[in-house]
Amino acid sequence: MKNSIEMINKTVSSDRFIKQKQDGESIFQKFYSSQEKK
Repeated sequence: MKNSIEMINKTVSSDRFIKQKQDGESIFQKFYSSQEKK
């Protein structure tokens, strides 16, 4: 039982990390494209 809980926690944290990375990349792309327009 403990192992499955640890696995779920690892999966959740990695999903969260991936989403944060994607959010950061999209923010960077928006910033970069707005800089290019000037």
